[in-house]
Amino acid sequence: SIVTYVYSPSKIVQLGLGEGVSSIAMMLAIKVKGLLNVSMIGYDNFEGRLVGDAVEKNVFLNNIKRFHLQQSLELREENVIETICPFSEIGLLNIDIDNNYEKLIALYNNGWFNCISSDGLIILEGGFSKHNNRSGSRGIMEFCDFLHQQHFQTFTIKRYPGLVLIRRIIDSDFLY
Repeated sequence: SIVTYVYSPSKIVQLGLGEGVSSIAMMLAIKVKGLLNVSMIGYDNFEGRLVGDAVEKNVFLNNIKRFHLQQSLELREENVIETICPFSEIGLLNIDIDNNYEKLIALYNNGWFNCISSDGLIILEGGFSKHNNRSGSRGIMEFCDFLHQQHFQTFTIKRYPGLVLIRRIIDSDFLY
């Protein structure tokens, strides 16, 4: 939410809504800052997750209703792994789909990373936990290596549950 508040993107896309915690935090940051021209689109198919049980759509809807935010988010019930990015430009892309290398590569191949605006930011949530007997980074570090080859810059926080900030490297980054 602090990234949303400070950065103030005009279009936010959340892949994986779950119970809505991240979405609610971002929408509240927008509301507190008084931003009126921000669109937020959220994708989830509300099916099973590797960590925890599937979240029912009603849980998400009730949580955003509790904060009076139901009008702030456009909900799209789709499997984003199989969805080609329909946007020409996204200011903030937050990805929380029980992230692993295979899912992130699928998103990359479907254009989700290439639709980020030149000053845009991508957030990968989780992926580093040893929660539920999972080990290692689940391929997150390998995916970051892949992104470096594609001219993206990453900043990684490995402590549980983990977080990666990603931005496209542009030519002006090298001007002094």
